Amino acid sequence: MFETVKGLVTSYMKNPRSIILAVISAKSERATQIVLKYAGEIDPEGSRTLGIITKPDTLDAGGEGEQSYVDLARNK
Repeated sequence: MFETVKGLVTSYMKNPRSIILAVISAKSERATQIVLKYAGEIDPEGSRTLGIITKPDTLDAGGEGEQSYVDLARNK
């Protein structure tokens, strides 16, 4: 089942006319959010990728996790 979903998602992402909307949750570790990997491989320059970070209020203020998501939002 996973391979079917992965194939469908990546086929849409590979279309040069598609905009990649990468929605990730701040409640989860960045490393576990596979959409970032796919978007980075398919659109390495980020010219078609728009990132959305949900639930940023769940992060600890000033913590390592917060800085990680701030860096991501700044494209670092």
